[in-house]
Amino acid sequence: MPTLKSDLKNTADGNKLTCPICSSPFLNIFPAGKCRTCARLVCGHCVHHDSPGHTDSICQDCIEKLTPRGRVAQMEANELLTVLQDPSSKDSPWVAQLLGDRKNPSALEPLCQALKSNRIDVRREAAKALGKMESDRAVPWLLTALKDSSSAVRSRATYSLAELDAQNAVTPLKKQLDDPSRQAAGYAVQALGKLMGNKACDLLRDLVYDHASSFVRCEALAVLAGLNHELALAAALRCLNDPKKEVIISACKILIKLNDLEAAPRLQELIEKKPPASVRITATATLNTLLGAKN
Repeated sequence: MPTLKSDLKNTADGNKLTCPICSSPFLNIFPAGKCRTCARLVCGHCVHHDSPGHTDSICQDCIEKLTPRGRVAQMEANELLTVLQDPSSKDSPWVAQLLGDRKNPSALEPLCQALKSNRIDVRREAAKALGKMESDRAVPWLLTALKDSSSAVRSRATYSLAELDAQNAVTPLKKQLDDPSRQAAGYAVQALGKLMGNKACDLLRDLVYDHASSFVRCEALAVLAGLNHELALAAALRCLNDPKKEVIISACKILIKLNDLEAAPRLQELIEKKPPASVRITATATLNTLLGAKN
């Protein structure tokens, strides 16, 4: 008979070992249980929820009604907008997310106004939703959000500007490359690659070579690899001599993507220099992958 632990490993509901009701991870001190109605795995607290129609259990119908996303999905459009504008509602972030998915034009202005909320979670979800609205009217608001005090909001605004193909965002996004948040700076690299296309190649190459942040350099190399093979190969080979091991490891991973045997001698040289173990292991795996792909 399969154990609860094996059931948990074999579950195919896509919840990644978290409770579908409260999103808590399944821990030994707070174990999973099965709904007595539908046998769905839920956490030890939620399995005993007194749901309508049956006691001391929970079923899929109740899951849909009880999760925040499920609750707001049942609301009318005017009710959704009311919740979004309520600073005390815990459902406001979910409402913003749902409005973005529905792309309702009447939600554009309320979502823009939500960028001025005192709550980071509301501003973040509003910035994300505006990227789905397919309206240039959101661009000025998102440009302002690039100066938000929260790096999560700045990051989402950056992504949305790229989604909206906001070409006037290129200059402020270049400034964001120096954002103190790695997340926000990384999003700026990706957004510039999407907005500028091949015109971003020289900028990305310069970032790989000269930027102060190793994280930005690695992100720039990854984006460059999707735009220009030759420039990315030259940049990645140069990075094999970098003093920062995280840059070398990133370059090795890009070389696998580029799949060019020109990198083989340089990788061999790197391995023979007896670099740190993490670098040596990655470089060896990269070299073997490249040689194996050509055989």
